[in-house]
Amino acid sequence: MQRTLSFEITTEHVVFNTLASADLVIWISICLKALVYATTDGSGKRFDPAYATQPA
Repeated sequence: MQRTLSFEITTEHVVFNTLASADLVIWISICLKALVYATTDGSGKRFDPAYATQPA
């Protein structure tokens, strides 16, 4: 009985850690994408304020 209980706790612990690390990876990728979009014009090129203010 004790062994089964500890096995269940260990399994939940592993699953929880896996989900937590997956969440962390997702959050990091979201933050990186937000950072890229903040510093580029959205197409991957660096955003240049001088270029943006020039007439087309």
